[in-house]
This record gives sequence, structure tokens and C-alpha cells, in this order.
Amino acid sequence: MAIQGSAQGICSPCAASKSMIPQLRGPAETIGVVHLLSVPPEVSEAEPAISVTPTTVTSPVGEPAGFEDSVSSYQDAGTRIFSVTQMAQSGKHPRPPPPSFIVEPTSAHTHSLILLHGLGSNGEKFGKELIETGTTSNGSTLTQLLPGARFIFPTSRRRRSTAFGRSMLTQWFDIACLRDPSHRKEVQLRGLAESAQEILDLLEQEMRTIPSSNIILGGLSQGCAMSLTVLLCLDYRIGGLVGMSGYLPFREDTEEAVKDPVVGENDPFSGDEEQEQHDPVVRACIFERDLLCLRPVEDPGYEKTALSTPIFLGHGSVDDKVPCSVGEAMAGTMQRAGYEVEWKCYQGQGHWYKIPDEIDDIVQFLRSVVGWRMGSI
Repeated sequence: MAIQGSAQGICSPCAASKSMIPQLRGPAETIGVVHLLSVPPEVSEAEPAISVTPTTVTSPVGEPAGFEDSVSSYQDAGTRIFSVTQMAQSGKHPRPPPPSFIVEPTSAHTHSLILLHGLGSNGEKFGKELIETGTTSNGSTLTQLLPGARFIFPTSRRRRSTAFGRSMLTQWFDIACLRDPSHRKEVQLRGLAESAQEILDLLEQEMRTIPSSNIILGGLSQGCAMSLTVLLCLDYRIGGLVGMSGYLPFREDTEEAVKDPVVGENDPFSGDEEQEQHDPVVRACIFERDLLCLRPVEDPGYEKTALSTPIFLGHGSVDDKVPCSVGEAMAGTMQRAGYEVEWKCYQGQGHWYKIPDEIDDIVQFLRSVVGWRMGSI
């Protein structure tokens, strides 16, 4: 039985968010000895019910954030505009994140895909639905096409939601207005920094057994936003990024950061050695690492970025949650930062991946652009 949530504290320029208040299904579902609170994601316009067999890998709801941060030096434009001071000795969240939902390969492990859910969902819910419904035009699933791949679906922590009346929701970062990610963007900082470190840890864990070129990072909606944020801060390349129905946090500020600097004749930093730091991709990496409170890269240069990582971005033309224009702006900023971006707009599609068209395009991207060997679609 569904319990309708109430709309409180909705941002004034985004009244459309009222239609996206999550419904809390109660009581909690019990899977084994782990209790999961089912919260529909903001992505689902008419999400079908699915029936799955419980697995041994589950994703319990995470704990609220456990340390304070402060935001300083905030202004609306300019380069180095945000600074987050984290009140933790290790620089990481004091509690471990919720465990990931993992679909292990059916043959020798050669590749990994780390795919992030949208706001209000969780790794298990998103992962099971993508594996079951994300089929190609001939009915093949991603696990069938990639038998050597480990599919990793992390679950974000639960955080207070500014857009939904301070309710506790699973979200990678807080956001004030879904249709306009730039509105009160400072509320995103803490979650972005915490979640980025957790995703970086997952990447490092996979790189202990396979090369980074055999790893795909991506996600849906806020999961896409989080994955792009992580990609921009990397000092190494990965196999590729797949984003669906998403946006780029702090896009306008990233756009400002990648602009060519105005160098005067008497500028002491205008020599050849320093000019490489002015490459758009390097400037984007420096900005993003500063935004996420990560250590600066020593001797920054384009070879210490994820520049050679190809990107696929898909979006529905009638997305009423994250407008297609927001997704297109995201793709343009990534291109101006120097990245190779394949952008697809799906006519008549809302805030979800289009079946089978978008799945076909993702498989083709992995095969032709990333260079992975896959079964036929």
C-alpha cells in the first residue's frame, strides 16, 4: 500500500518538483535478514513492478551524514569559487557506505561496469531493473552480451533532501531543484565530495584486478551527474562513461573554468611549460578536484586527466524531470572541456532509458568506440 509523501519546502522556481515527491511504500520489504525501504526513484514516470528472486547481495539503506562541513568563499561567477572544509581527520566519511549490489560475471572476470542509480532509488532496485528490462532490439541483456563483466550498482547514502521538504532520501548529493540544477547549487557540495571519494574507492578496488581501460562508469539521472563529476577529477583514463537522462553539477562554473585564460605580455605564467595547464581538460580537472576537496595533481597536464575516455550521453526529448536542454548543455560543456562525446536525443522519450533504442546505442558505443568485444545485438 502506497503512502503519498507531502510537498514541503519545494524551491519556488521549480514547482514541477511537486510531481516528483517520492511515494514511500510501507512497511519495509524484508529480503533475508536485511530490511530495504523501497523509495521509487525520481526517474520513473510509470515504473513497472518487477518480481525478482532475492540474492545474497543486498543494499541496505545508508546512514545520515556523520560529520559537518562548512562552505566558504561562495560567489556566483569566477574560477576558484567554492571551498568545502570537511571536519574529519581522514577526509572521508566516518561510516562505510552501504554495500553495492553486484552481479558477478558468468565467465572469467575481464571487465567491470559501475552504474549509479537516480535520486530516491538504490543499487539493487536500479540494477535489477536495468539487467531485466534493458534489452537490445533482439532481446539480449547486457549480462548476456558481456559474460566476463562484473556489474556494480552502488547505493548512495541517505541525505536530507532540500527539494523534497528535508525528507531523508538516498541521493548522491542534495539538490534544491531538479529542473534547474544551478539553483542553490551550494547545497550539492558536501554530498558531491563524499560520494566522489566513495566512487573513487570503487574504481581503485576494480583496478586491482583489471586495467582501468576495462572499466565503464555511468549512471541514470543523478547517477549520471555523479559519474561525470568523478570523471572530470580523474588523473587517469577509464574505458568509457555512459550517462542517461542526466546533467552536469556546477556546469556553468565548469564552463567558466575551461575558457582560455587571457594572458598578458607580462604574465610570468605564459611560458610553454605553463601553457599546458591552460588546456581546457586540465583546467576542468583542477577545478573539479578543488570543488571535491581532493589533493591537487602534481605537475598537471592532459596526460594526467581522463581526456581519452569516450562518453555516451542519452536523453529523452520529453523528459519532464531533467529537460533535454539541460542534458544537451551538459554534453556541450564536456565537449568544450576536450572530451569525445556521443550525444543522442530520443524523440518521445521521458525520464528513463529508451528500450531498445538506447540500449542498442550503448552496446554499439561499447563495441565500436570503447573497443570491447561483445555479442551481437
